[in-house]
Amino acid sequence: MKPAFFNIPEAKRELIINACIDEFASHGYEKSSTDRIIKTAGISKGGLYEYIAAKEELFVYVTTHTVNYTDLYKAD
Repeated sequence: MKPAFFNIPEAKRELIINACIDEFASHGYEKSSTDRIIKTAGISKGGLYEYIAAKEELFVYVTTHTVNYTDLYKAD
């Protein structure tokens, strides 16, 4: 992720992350669409590419984010 992604308000970041999670979970990586992600997140395509270099980078970030988030809430 580009540094600009970490400079946006947390609520907007979470909106983008959740849109990505939904998209990748529903369609898998190959059939996922950045167009659907931007529509769901309510951002522009140019805006998305201010935060990412490529769909692959977004997928890796969101996957890692989800695993780390899940690990925080696992019961011992």
